[in-house]
Amino acid sequence: VSTQSTGSSGINAEYGDGADREKELKNDKKNLNKNLEDLKDELDKETLKRIDVENKAQTLREEMEFKESLKDKELVELRREASSTTRSKIRRKEAAEEFAMQLQEALSKARLHFEEEKKALREQLSAVHLKELQAARAVSENYVHTNVLEKERESVTFKAEIEELRATIARMMAKEKSLQAQLTKFQELLQKAESDALEMDAEHQKDLDRLEKQIKNLLQDYSDLMDVKVTLDMEISAYRKLVQAEETRLHLTPSPKSGKVRSALSFGEADAPSRKRQRVMEESFTTETNSHVSIDEVNIESDFVGVKNMTEKEQSMRGWTITKIFGEESLEYKFPAKASIGPGQMMKVFSGNAGATHNPPLNLVFKKLDSWANSTDLEIQLKNGDGEVVSTYKAKAESSTEYLEESDPRACSVM
Repeated sequence: VSTQSTGSSGINAEYGDGADREKELKNDKKNLNKNLEDLKDELDKETLKRIDVENKAQTLREEMEFKESLKDKELVELRREASSTTRSKIRRKEAAEEFAMQLQEALSKARLHFEEEKKALREQLSAVHLKELQAARAVSENYVHTNVLEKERESVTFKAEIEELRATIARMMAKEKSLQAQLTKFQELLQKAESDALEMDAEHQKDLDRLEKQIKNLLQDYSDLMDVKVTLDMEISAYRKLVQAEETRLHLTPSPKSGKVRSALSFGEADAPSRKRQRVMEESFTTETNSHVSIDEVNIESDFVGVKNMTEKEQSMRGWTITKIFGEESLEYKFPAKASIGPGQMMKVFSGNAGATHNPPLNLVFKKLDSWANSTDLEIQLKNGDGEVVSTYKAKAESSTEYLEESDPRACSVM
């Protein structure tokens, strides 16, 4: 829907651009008509100027005629004055003739100069007027002919494009209606799916509640079993003490097997032919930790102790120590100053006889130590830089005796 709306808006924008361009063409046509009117006004002004020059020439002509009339009047007056005396007539006549000649010459020169200026000015004005008129007509005709035809073609093209855009808009509107119907259908399907999901969620919640009740019941059963186990462990411990006392009374010696957690030897007794006695060696261990860095693994076969960092930050082991305590003796290993354990990583400390290579930071070798597991009672302590014990591993071997029937498959066997 958003894509269709974008397409419709784009088409509307193109339609608006076509309408704006048509308006611009109309405005250009109006401007051309206005320029043509301005040229006509300039032509009229030039015509008025020519008429004004002609009027000035007419005024000068009238002034000359007026001066000629004045001259004639003066001549008449001179003739009248000359009639008084002959001498004065002669003088005046001579002066008048001389003046008339000078005046005639001046008038001739003025008339000739005026005619030349008038002719030159008329020719100049006619040439300029004709040149400007021709240029204006040529520019106007070319501009109007070229641009008007081009604008008309563009107008026709724009009209065709507008019609095409209208048809496209109609198709897009129909497509939008179809998509709107599909969207409504999909919304109904989505609502139905949401309602089904809510119902399934409710059913799952019921299942979760039921499972939580089952877990609680199982935890209660487990707690009851642990109580039973503790009771049985106490009984087993009491029986073990009785067996140990019996072994002491009979002066039995243990025969453990190296590398085994449990070993057993069965043999018969003279006073109890139908029963056999089995001596059992068991090794138990415990681990105590009160820090995020602790003893995570004691591997007897590979002969190393693993120290693990259970945080998400790197732990520096500067000043930390790990100590093996066996009986009244002990050996202490001090970690290198630059040793560190990355988040979630485990550092292995091998014994000197393990055959491992010293490869810091995660593989270290305790050269003074022959083996981590060469004693019956073993205790390993991990201390921090302040000398506080943060993790302890304890292992102890215990022996016990079992009485087996001859039908028991464990009789007369070594484990």
